[in-house]
Amino acid sequence: MLWSLGTVSALVTLAVAAFVSVSIYIFLVSRVLPDLLLKPLYNDSKEGDRGLRRYAFEGGRAILYEPSAPYRKYLKQYILSANGNEKYIKCKFADRVNAVRYEVIAFDSNDRMIDKVCIEEHIFKEKENIAGAATLPRRTAYVKVLLRSVNGVITDHEKLFYVPASRRWGFACIVTVGLVGVTLLVRALLVMLGDLVFNYSEIATGYGELFAVISALVMGGVLSLVLDRVCCPSERKRKKRKD
Repeated sequence: MLWSLGTVSALVTLAVAAFVSVSIYIFLVSRVLPDLLLKPLYNDSKEGDRGLRRYAFEGGRAILYEPSAPYRKYLKQYILSANGNEKYIKCKFADRVNAVRYEVIAFDSNDRMIDKVCIEEHIFKEKENIAGAATLPRRTAYVKVLLRSVNGVITDHEKLFYVPASRRWGFACIVTVGLVGVTLLVRALLVMLGDLVFNYSEIATGYGELFAVISALVMGGVLSLVLDRVCCPSERKRKKRKD
């Protein structure tokens, strides 16, 4: 079959339109929408840690904190220090703690989470139950320490962050409706392509559109659940240790 220049141009236009539509949708649901709707909020109703004492030394300063009540039987105190351009934290655990896994959430002066450090190590009595230090971003104003397991036993996870249900439902609806629109658009383009190439347009039936919509609704719901699980605050392992 010989195609005219107009037919070739139409096919190229349809292919570009389909590629651009799918690319925009993927970018929105993987980058833009999670940052707008699934970004966790800090639950400021939780009990805060109490500052006990301030220290000043040559080239730096430090603040000694007592953790919130649920953690005091495992975590006795921690100290947040600043030495020049470097900030770091050291935690002192109770005698009963031999191995621990915990997270240090760093906040800036505007109460925004800027980092999360995941730490796992053994605690030695010879070192006075003091864990090795972990470095934090220079902008760190205060931290929150969350215990995840003690001596191999999983602790109750404190819900420090949460995503409102309204945002989750909004995200799911936008992802699903968007996928329905993209599916119908791609189907329409395929129908036009079949008509141009094979002169076969019978596939453009109401049953076909209904099947496309139902399939897109199911896939959109599954996709929104997967993205909701995947889109979480970034984590990193312990940074440089200090003795």
